[in-house]
Order: sequence, then C-alpha cells, then structure tokens
Amino acid sequence: MRKIKKVLFVLSIYKPNMGGVETSVESYCREYNKRGIETVVLTKKFPDTLPEYDMYDNTKVFRISKPDTDDEYRMFLDKILSNSDLRADIVHVVGVRRPLPLFALLLARRFNVPCLMTFVGGDVAEGPIWEEHKSDSIHSIAQADGYSAYSESIVNDAKRVAHVLQPVQIIKTGLDLEKIKTIQAHISDAPYIISARRLVYDKGLDILIQAFAKVSPQFPDLKLLIAGEGEEEDNLKALACTLGLQKKIDFIGTIPLEKLYSYMKGAVADICPSRSEGGGNVNIEASACGCIPIGSNIGGISEYIKDNQTGLLFESENSDDLAEKIIKVLQKNKTNDTLIKNGLAFANEFSIKAQADKYINLYKNLTTNKAFVPWSDLTKEFKNVIES
Repeated sequence: MRKIKKVLFVLSIYKPNMGGVETSVESYCREYNKRGIETVVLTKKFPDTLPEYDMYDNTKVFRISKPDTDDEYRMFLDKILSNSDLRADIVHVVGVRRPLPLFALLLARRFNVPCLMTFVGGDVAEGPIWEEHKSDSIHSIAQADGYSAYSESIVNDAKRVAHVLQPVQIIKTGLDLEKIKTIQAHISDAPYIISARRLVYDKGLDILIQAFAKVSPQFPDLKLLIAGEGEEEDNLKALACTLGLQKKIDFIGTIPLEKLYSYMKGAVADICPSRSEGGGNVNIEASACGCIPIGSNIGGISEYIKDNQTGLLFESENSDDLAEKIIKVLQKNKTNDTLIKNGLAFANEFSIKAQADKYINLYKNLTTNKAFVPWSDLTKEFKNVIES
C-alpha cells in the first residue's frame, strides 16, 4: 500500500470561480492539509484575466491558458513538466474535459505515479464541449489507473460516452459540515427562495423564473434570489422583466461560499432546475443548511435528493410541476419539518471526512505499471518527451 504525502488535483476551472466541483476540491484540499497531505491544483486560466499562480489557504494553484494548436500543446507540456511543484504521489483529475486529462496522464507517467480520473457529470455530457478533441479525451481516460464518479447516473454516462470499461467507484461530493454549522442564517424582511447556479442554459434558470411567475400571485411577498454568473444572465433578466418580476427577482452574482450557506439557512427552499446534472452538490449543501432542496428529476439529482424524504423532485422542464412543489413548501405543513430533519441526517453521509477516507484509501491502493501509449503523431512526440 502506497504512502500519500502530496496530491495534485487537475480540473478545468477553480477558485475564484464558484461551482460544485470547485467547492468540492477546495474542501478536499482543506481536509487533506489537516491530515498533513500537501495539495496543489493545476487548472485552466479562466477567465484569462486570472494570474498564472495563486495561493488559497495552503494550496498552490497553477493556471495555464487552454491550448488549441500543436505548438500551444507543446508549450503547455514544457511548462508543466518544468514545474517541480506539480510533482505528487497521485494525479487526481476531477472532470475529464479536454485538454487536462491528457496532460494529467502525461505528468503521471513522467513521475511514475497513478492517475485517478473522477467523472463529475457535465464533463461526459454529449455536446460541443465533449466533441471538441474527443479522441484525446477518450484515449487519455482509457489509460488511467483508476476511476470514480459522483453518482451512478454519471457512471452510466461515462460508460456510454467515454467508453469506460473498468470498474468505477462512486464517491460522492464531500461537505465541510463543521464549517456549515458555524454559519448564521441570513435575516430578511421577506420570505425568499434561492438558486445558486452558473447562469447557463443547462442549469434551467429560465424554467425557475417561469415557475416563480406562477407562484408569485399567491405569495406576493416572496422573493427569488439567483446567485451566479454566466452567458445567460442578460436573457434571464430580460425574461424576468417580460414577466413583470424584475422587482421580485434579485440577481446577486457570484458570492463567497460562506455567504451562500448563510442565504440557504435563511431560505424557504433551494431550487435546482437543471436540464442536465451529474448529482448537484448544491442539493446536499441545502440539506446540510436545513433548507429544503427542490430539484428536477434528471441525471443524478435523485441520488442527492430523496424525493418526499429529504426534498422534492419535479418533472424536468415542467414549470407547472416546479411551481406546485414550491407552493407545497410555502404552505408550511408538518411535512417540511420532516424533510428538513431527514435532510440534515442525509447530509451527514456526505461528510468531507468520510469521503476523504474513501479517496485516500483508493489512492493508496492504485498502482501503475503502464507506459504511455500514443494515438497520434503529436502524442508520439509527447511520449518521447516524458521518457527522455
């Protein structure tokens, strides 16, 4: 069994961006550091205005601009191979969007350490992001030393889309429950529901706004808070104006995690109206905050919300059904107390300590006796570089 002193996380975007994956990796870094395990993050420089190097808590973060041409790929590889800070006992890829799985695999083979790839949901969703350099992703994934995923639904997607043939261990997102317990609830003059999402089409905020328009006449004091940023922001604000809701919907932008938890603790419900979702870390975060999660019955959300036990599920794309579920919670019956109580208990299963134990055990048991197998002229060149 191998000893783990340092972990390199490789993921598409990281802090200061906010999202389920970023929050999860941040929590693992903090937990590993408590256990004396050093952590470092390699990520893409997104947005491009971010610096190439940052430090969050005790974790070094290195960012590199996304390569497109062969020469940019060569520059990328030279840069990471020359960075001694990236040498670790395990290379852990979280989200297999190109080009990082390839470079993570190359780093692992150069340093003769295992490469674990974790599927998170959107990374193996069919569409333009997956199709871009799909061959590189599939070949890189096939050569990993181990696999994990956030939900059973994601495992099925990984097998279907990425052609994964090896066993995939389900390790769900981890939450820093002790940190959540210390946060005070936001105090508001009016009741509100909240949705913390990236403002992109797949996250379904337009469905929520349409549902809110149907709820609002019955609950005129109710407000909707939308936390996040993204390409759909202008369209969503325009929809709110068209429906006459501009004074009842607050777009509060990207906020610190502590503030989000505070808002969740003061909210009537948290809404996850996604059109696609691997699991939805936000759903279990809501439960941990004593906030009732309401989510669409799509992807792995049903593994993070137990319908009518820890929260409510609605039919995907159905704003009428979502409105009905919101109204059900707003009516403040005894069922709400049961959902909150069960949700708090369910959230304990996602303790960062418990999930970190699973990952560290997986790290220790992974082995690598593989040589890098190229699939193109460029990757043949890379093989020579890492073996030189």
